Amino acid sequence: MLSFLKNFAASRPSEEEIERAKSAERILYDPVFRDAMDMSIKVFYEEWLDAKSVEARESAWAKTHAIQELEQSLRSIIAHGEYAELAANR
Repeated sequence: MLSFLKNFAASRPSEEEIERAKSAERILYDPVFRDAMDMSIKVFYEEWLDAKSVEARESAWAKTHAIQELEQSLRSIIAHGEYAELAANR
């Protein structure tokens, strides 16, 4: 039981996690950032549609996927920070 408590204390949320989440949220919901993400996805989708080779199509897909991964990473940081904030308020 004591090791569980040590692990729990070691994994306690920090102010840094909460601040990182707030920063990620500001970035993700910033109108200019959203516009840039949306424009990039549209351009990469059009590249995918117009691709003349498998390599070009795969490249366009990879770029689209990278944008989606970036967004998912930001959402993950936000969720982790929300959890940290809830845990800090207990």
